[in-house]
Amino acid sequence: MIWLIGAGHMATDYVDVLKKMNVHFQVIGRSEKNAQRLQKEKEISVQAGGLATWLAQQPELPEAVIVAVDVDDLYETTHQLITYGVQKILIEKPGGINFEEISHLNEYASAKSCAVYIAYNRRFYASVIEAKRRIEQDGGVSSFHFEFTEWSDAIGGLPKSSRCKENWLLANSSHVIDLAFFIGGQPENFHAYQGGQSRLQWHPQSAIYTGAGVTETGAFFSYCANWDAPGRWSLEFMTEKNRYVFRPMEVLQVQERNSVHFEEVQCDYSRETDLKSGLCDQVHGFLQADVSPEIMRLGMQVRKQAIYDTILHGGVYVN
Repeated sequence: MIWLIGAGHMATDYVDVLKKMNVHFQVIGRSEKNAQRLQKEKEISVQAGGLATWLAQQPELPEAVIVAVDVDDLYETTHQLITYGVQKILIEKPGGINFEEISHLNEYASAKSCAVYIAYNRRFYASVIEAKRRIEQDGGVSSFHFEFTEWSDAIGGLPKSSRCKENWLLANSSHVIDLAFFIGGQPENFHAYQGGQSRLQWHPQSAIYTGAGVTETGAFFSYCANWDAPGRWSLEFMTEKNRYVFRPMEVLQVQERNSVHFEEVQCDYSRETDLKSGLCDQVHGFLQADVSPEIMRLGMQVRKQAIYDTILHGGVYVN
């Protein structure tokens, strides 16, 4: 038995995957409205009233739990599950509203011998899997660049808490940052700059970011983002033979050496048909006995705090 905590949009995507995999699962939601919607739409059983109400019934421990609640609720929800005795949990990125929550959760999980993993589903995109295969054939990444510009006008109007928006780099932009270093290699050192203070009401501490450095494998990298200007998420990886571009991230394009043309790469999208990209392979990798090494452990996220702090505040990062 698998528990799925949450009944919102992300939980709905997980329901599609779990049904496709013929996994026996129970959904536990908080909102009666969302629970009824999901139950009717997907023809499944949904327990409303929240996790505490569910645990008060003293259900038998599940094989594993997937936590797909709002970022604000990730810490408390996962803490309750660990206290109850759950031993294997996959929680939506980034694992907490800030690194204080993530660190506390990691310490508690370690003390209770609970294995907690972070769900960065873009690591499992068909486009990413194909790019990693081709990059390895090319001999590895020599340099890369990524952009994590956010659409500030849209974010300002989202029904998200001010606390979530204040931590938007970790809560949302980390999708791009994590994927860039997942493919290109972890940073050894880099110089970071930030500015644009008070430009955005929902994120007054900064709005513009840029930096450059080198990875542990010797690849050079740079990044930029301007949340007060047009832009979009994108990643580019250079090898001796090709330039691989994710723009949008679900699609892989390639530019061959001595060419100005970009061509879309044919990837195996069979596991993404009618499902949220990357989610099926991610869930499969989590549920197997030996969890896929591509899925990040909570402790690894804790060790990335200095990277995100340097990008957010500027300065020099040294591993």
